[in-house]
Amino acid sequence: MTPRAKRASALFAGSVLALTSGCGWFRKADVILLGDSITKLIEEQVTRDVGDHKVAIHADWGLRLDQVVDEADALGSDAPDQVIINLGTNNVLQGYDPVSSVEDLRTIVDAFDGSQCITIVTVNDHMTYRGRDLSAGAIRFNQGIVELAGSNPRISVLDWNRLLSEHRDENPISADTVHPDPTGVRLLAGAYRSAILRCA
Repeated sequence: MTPRAKRASALFAGSVLALTSGCGWFRKADVILLGDSITKLIEEQVTRDVGDHKVAIHADWGLRLDQVVDEADALGSDAPDQVIINLGTNNVLQGYDPVSSVEDLRTIVDAFDGSQCITIVTVNDHMTYRGRDLSAGAIRFNQGIVELAGSNPRISVLDWNRLLSEHRDENPISADTVHPDPTGVRLLAGAYRSAILRCA
């Protein structure tokens, strides 16, 4: 195992949550959620009312796409039916090149070549950090997501950025411009559940 893989495994070791609705614990997860702190904030809500799906959440604070590449290889070997990927926010926050970030995202998607449905979540393109406007990088990253989805019929886009715009009057995002507030948690968890149930 490479050093990067060891770091990724260590990060995930304490942050994997496997939840089952109406079935035994022996069955492997058929839905994998890969994410950062945004997914951790909604992990309890997103696993409600998902039928008999077994959902495994692999998420931790501060994760970037490049930190998940090796772990995705291991997870992809189990060929889950569905994968939801909500990563990239920290790449934008830390000034990573959007083109390179999308290439890491493509590598993660390729690791799940046995999965039927892959959903990729866009990032908020109105992020700021210490007074800096990060919209340019976020917009370029989101464009890359759309292009990636257009190249693979198994990929669909969960447009978190659009949801935020549509519900802006309800203030669904915290003052840090990154994390959903309780309204945002409800919106995003509902969107995750819809994606899970839509895949047939």
